[in-house]
Amino acid sequence: MKNKRSRVFKGAYYLIKLLFFSHLLYFLLNLFLNYSVPFDKKSQVTIRGHISGIENNWKPTEVNNLDEKCESTFLYFKSGFVRFDFNNWKDALDKNSVLYIVLYNLWLIMGVFISFQLYTVLKTLYKKGTFEKKNTFRLQFIATTIIFMPVVKNFAQKYFTSFAQSNFAIEGHVIQLSRNNSFYQFPYLPYLVVGLLIFAIIEIYKEGMRLQTETNLTI
Repeated sequence: MKNKRSRVFKGAYYLIKLLFFSHLLYFLLNLFLNYSVPFDKKSQVTIRGHISGIENNWKPTEVNNLDEKCESTFLYFKSGFVRFDFNNWKDALDKNSVLYIVLYNLWLIMGVFISFQLYTVLKTLYKKGTFEKKNTFRLQFIATTIIFMPVVKNFAQKYFTSFAQSNFAIEGHVIQLSRNNSFYQFPYLPYLVVGLLIFAIIEIYKEGMRLQTETNLTI
């Protein structure tokens, strides 16, 4: 039974180790490619993101009702990707762009942080085969980070939208926060549920530590 458990922890450990280093590599590549223009000699710096736009006179779009019993109203909400190219960093940076870059990369770092903490927890279980108090703190950090991730992402998107509004306009449209990242549309609930589930797992973990301590004292 012990060998079987050890194999399970070993497999999980190597899997999360691979995922962590892959995640770290993705973050570093994203950090470089998201703000540089390696194949464009005209520009040195780029800032990218998503926005949404609605028409100034936002009216329902005409639709063909397929069911006579149902009358449909359709409001067309436009979303898109925008890229800003600059000759140097000095031109690219203002209050909104700096806050966007900081918060967006903080959001990415939070994801790497979660991967690292999971890797550390499984590394401890695999190599020591025991419950440790430090792992409860690691799991608490993971749960708290997951809960706050969407908040950080939404504020980052808010500042990017403000940056976009100060740099260009779309005729006949109002630039707004990306619909998929708005404070009302963004899926907070899954993050909250996962965070609370991890807090529940922490309590189970603590109970495992208590039972292990009692077993050691009995022996």
